[in-house]
Amino acid sequence: MTPFLHECEWETNDERGHDNEVDRELSRSAELPFVLHPSLRSRVFARVNHLEGDVSEEVIYRKKDGDGATYKEYFAQTFDVLHTGQRSPPEIVIVKPKPDLIAGIPSFWLTSWRHLGIEHLSILPTTLSIMPPKALPEDLIFFVMTFLDATDIRSTALTCWSFYEIFKSPTIQYIYELQLDGMRDTVSMRSHAELLERLRDRRHAWEKLEWKDIYDVEIPSGLSAYEFVAGAFSRTNGTDFSVHWLPSHTESGHDIAHPSVGISIRDFAIDTTQDLVVFLEENQTSEGIRRMSLHCRTVSTNQIHPHAASGVMSFDIAPHEVYGNEVSAAELQIADDVLILFISTNPENRFLIWNWENGVQLYDSLDENESISDAIEDFNILQRSKLIITGIMNSCGVILIYDFSPTTPGPISLLAILELPFILPNYRVFTVGVHSGPLQRHPTPGTLFTPRSDTHIHTFTLSYIKDMRTGGLLSFKHYLLFVPSSVLLRYCEHDPSEAPSDVQWSTWGEHGSLLIGPRPSFQWLRYAHGPRVVLKSDDGNAIEVLDFSDANLQRAASSRQHDPTVVPVGDVFLDEIVTRLPHRRTVRKVEKDFFAYMIDEERIVGLNSLANTTEMQVFCF
Repeated sequence: MTPFLHECEWETNDERGHDNEVDRELSRSAELPFVLHPSLRSRVFARVNHLEGDVSEEVIYRKKDGDGATYKEYFAQTFDVLHTGQRSPPEIVIVKPKPDLIAGIPSFWLTSWRHLGIEHLSILPTTLSIMPPKALPEDLIFFVMTFLDATDIRSTALTCWSFYEIFKSPTIQYIYELQLDGMRDTVSMRSHAELLERLRDRRHAWEKLEWKDIYDVEIPSGLSAYEFVAGAFSRTNGTDFSVHWLPSHTESGHDIAHPSVGISIRDFAIDTTQDLVVFLEENQTSEGIRRMSLHCRTVSTNQIHPHAASGVMSFDIAPHEVYGNEVSAAELQIADDVLILFISTNPENRFLIWNWENGVQLYDSLDENESISDAIEDFNILQRSKLIITGIMNSCGVILIYDFSPTTPGPISLLAILELPFILPNYRVFTVGVHSGPLQRHPTPGTLFTPRSDTHIHTFTLSYIKDMRTGGLLSFKHYLLFVPSSVLLRYCEHDPSEAPSDVQWSTWGEHGSLLIGPRPSFQWLRYAHGPRVVLKSDDGNAIEVLDFSDANLQRAASSRQHDPTVVPVGDVFLDEIVTRLPHRRTVRKVEKDFFAYMIDEERIVGLNSLANTTEMQVFCF
């Protein structure tokens, strides 16, 4: 018995009196003609000659167009049909359907029949069609398995020994483990065997924090804005602009510097995989109108980006009769061809969305009768057409999930409201921030793997302040809430035309998140990338990485964090907060005490500010 199969030994069915050894022998030799999820084996995985009669009190079967039939009769007919060259085995109907039985049929069969061009197969509330494993040639089984997700690949591999042998091939192993790592292939044209070896080496290095190289890099100081995307650290002092590609284990670093970009830079967003940088310029006209302009340039030449229909997109902020029109904060984000800007002014905020390629403004909160802007604390792009907004719409804080068109102007639709935990009456929410890794349009050049967008981890910084009416000094507490994109995307299936879902913390929080704290708040951004987050350890002299991918979930269960994380009652929260999102925590001591860390798929970067430079130590994996 291989270690892999040992993890999912067949269960014993006491009603039949069969033991696990019998089932294992059957799986080796008989190639039983049904495929069901391992959790259902104790119910239906038995020897063909033991399945007699249709008198089961649990599930009774009959042929679709005839009288009741036994399993044995059905499978005999199935083999006869296949041997005569017909393409469809006879259908059977579950007279007393079991929902868990229907759900247990792997998508392997749906996928395989679809690629055969057969539309006959369907899984309806009362219809079930099953095909014997040996009915398909190995090359077709292999082909179909390349289209399955990791869960169905594993379920299929545990069906029988012939499927398991196909599962062991480098190609299927690579597809399977790549999905568990939360990554996708960058089409490097290398062999699957080599890619699998590199993937496993990469996983081991991150699990143990065993970096291969360390480089020291100095960056000019005087930062008014910065970014870290696709291995490139970008900075500006408001006039100049430079991009510094940091070294990796396989590539040396290099720089691009533009001493003057010709405008005054308030903020910028960048995606070096598109050779794109968008500068935000702020000017005031003689009439007192504040004009905000977005310049779409190339990183390499500082020229108008060739894919931008309009090199400059502008809008105005009229002065308020009391508060004026000063912009106190601005934040830009890019995802593919979508550009989102949030600006904070007094007395109201503003939220705008463009498609930077066609130059069309898709949304302006100023045009809404009931603006969302006033409720915004922070925002993050979830997908090209989805975004999350944090706010304090109640006393506890909320996460709002919105849908919008990335190509056509129109309103944005609120899909769901996820509520945060209840807090004690002597505390109030101060801020709710959110941050995740960048949504690059293309993989970072030179990399073999890149994170899937649905595996990104979103870090919510929950800051609370003690009510001053209770007396004493001003007291802040910060907690970190980690939520994967996959959890948030569940609520994107909601119909935008219907009222948004209002989801209580007790419904989604325990199994969909991890809450830790109190912890210091982050000093720099880009501390999250894909399914990983890098933290400064409590003692300051160690790197701490939280990994929320599913890699080695079966083989390394002992090294993953499965016990619930508990924040006790009476700290800030009204009730004890229990969260169970699986993750792996790894800590490694370092020689220097860095004030902040950044992370991407190939490196961790420690930062320290000196008099005239920003000192970086780059740990390469």
